[in-house]
Formats: sequence, structure tokens, C-alpha cells
Amino acid sequence: MTLEAGGGVWRYAVDAAKGMGERGVECLLVGFGPQLDRTQRREIADLDNAHLIWIDTPADRTATCDADLDRQPEILTRLAHDERVDLLHLNGPAQAAGLDSPVPVAIASHACIATGWHAVDTVPWSADWSWRFRRNQRGFAAADAVIAPSATHAEAVRRAYGLTVPVNVVHNAAVPSAGSRQRKRYVLAAGRWWDDEKNAATIDSLAASLSVPVVMAGALDEEGQGRFAPAHAIATGPLPPSEVRRLMGEAAVFVCASHYESFGLSVLEAASAGAALVLSDISTFRELWEGSAEFCAPDDTAGFAAAIEALLADPARLEAMVTAATLRSRQFTPNHQVDQLLDAYDAARVRRAERQPELIRA
Repeated sequence: MTLEAGGGVWRYAVDAAKGMGERGVECLLVGFGPQLDRTQRREIADLDNAHLIWIDTPADRTATCDADLDRQPEILTRLAHDERVDLLHLNGPAQAAGLDSPVPVAIASHACIATGWHAVDTVPWSADWSWRFRRNQRGFAAADAVIAPSATHAEAVRRAYGLTVPVNVVHNAAVPSAGSRQRKRYVLAAGRWWDDEKNAATIDSLAASLSVPVVMAGALDEEGQGRFAPAHAIATGPLPPSEVRRLMGEAAVFVCASHYESFGLSVLEAASAGAALVLSDISTFRELWEGSAEFCAPDDTAGFAAAIEALLADPARLEAMVTAATLRSRQFTPNHQVDQLLDAYDAARVRRAERQPELIRA
């Protein structure tokens, strides 16, 4: 299974490997990009079923051109042969472009430039995205099964790339955590605020409209990607995951105004920490959180403000929404995620068996 040190893929891969260990599955973890820190290496070392190999090539998200990633398929093919693995789980289609794997290949699409761009139609398509899109297309062609974290994202990826292989839904997961007994009257949002999909402008405008503070946790800039400077919200900058979870356990309300999410892991983490949810009315959130959150149009600052103020003014309603979100979050457990992953792997093996005569002829 491939991984990288930053972003949600790290947490996804490590938790999946841990869950696989409980089912007797051994995992070879192959990392790309910036090296792990000491805490991350210790976490890997604590996994009895996992072995880590780190490759000195750029991660997909830090690559500047197609050639930066050209070594990855060759490396993965060689490792699959030398380590005698039974299946490749690649956490990004770009890693599979040109792959000649001797074993079934499952490719996870955690995020996608094409689906995100369609959701944020005010952002022009860039030349940088064009090579990434083409590389993703070539990568998906090597897949025996594709994995997506929601049915909404599965359908979006299927349409964007014209996929013919099965797309299996494997939900993100979070370990339930107890929220603070004494909640504080503030609103929390978390994300990569330089990313237009996260709709930082609406969150910042919301802060000017509310009677309580709005805290924006997460990076405000990324080299070569962009920067957001809030005028009204309290910006924390990047925080350790443990500190973000602490804030989630304190905040009365967690708000997310994203234009697009493939899943929205921060929403799940906030719900499992005991926050009430006020979310943008997008297909992914309706799919996952219908009946467990308040919904507003992504750019409707006044609507978000009204929904949040109504919850804060009605403790009984606030508590009911906390309970609803917490109960829903318990559906997305690591154990459930592993069940879905194993189903996806079975689908990849079946597809590979069906394709084997075709691959031999090629």
C-alpha cells in the first residue's frame, strides 16, 4: 500500500494497515515524498504486521511535472515482484501510469482535480492540471478495481474518466473520541484554506456575522498553490492532529462550507468528537449526513449564520444534533472500513482473473 507523510492519505493508510493486521493481513507500506517525522515512524514501528520502504521520489501532490513521477510505476512493479505481494493498493491513480503489475491493482481516488474543478467553476483550468488529468487517466487504465470514499465521488470519478472497472465505496473512518463535558461557545472549521474547494471566504465572512468566535484550523498557504488571509476568523495555522481533535471536542458547532468533498474526513472527526454539524448542501454531505446535520448552500453566509445562531440559542436542539451526528459517525469505524477494503480487493482479484487472457496477449 502506498502512502505519503502529509494529508489524509497518511492517516488512511496507517489505520487501514492496523485494521488489516487484526485480520491477519501483512502490509508492505511504500512511501513517496518528504520523509516521515519521528512520531510517524514510531507509529509504523508499532504495527506488528507492517514493513515500511521509503522511496526518494516526489509525492503526487508535490510533483511539478509528469516526469517527476515516472519512476514510481517501475519501482512499484519491481517491489510487487521482489516482495511477492498478493495485491497492490495505490493511494492515487498517478502512481499507476504505465504500471505493469504482476498482481491485481486497486487504486484509491481520495481527491480528484477534475471533480473538484467542476464544483468550483470560478477557477480556470490550468496547464498543471492538464498533465495531472492525463496521468490519472493512464493510471486508472491499470486498475482492476477503483476505490472511492463515497458513492458521490465514485460516480463523479466514473464520469470524469470514463471508467469501466468497478468503483467500490470504502468510507473513511475515525476512532470515536469523547468530547469535552463543558463545551465552549465557539465555532470550528478545519481545512486546507488555500484550496478554493474549501471555500474559506464564506467561513471568514461568517465570522463577521456571528455572536461567537469562529476558529479556522489548518494551513493558510501552500507553496505554488495559493494563500488565504482571513480578515474576521481566528486562524490557528497548521496544527498537530491531536490539537485539532481537542478543538473539535470543545467547539459547540463544526462548520464546513466546501464546494466539493470526496468524503470530508474532518466532518467525521468532528462528529465523533461530539460537535454539532452545519454543512454545505452538497451531494456528498447529503449522502453521508442527511438527518444528522444542518445544511446551507455553500456560499450562503447568512444561511450559515442563521443556522448556527439558532442552534446556540436552543440548547436542547443543539444537544439533539450532537447526538445525531455522534450516532451517525459510529457507522464509519475502522472495522467497517477494513470490511469494505477487503471487498474491494476481492473485486480486483476477480477482475484480474477475467482480464488475464487479455493481459497475456498484450
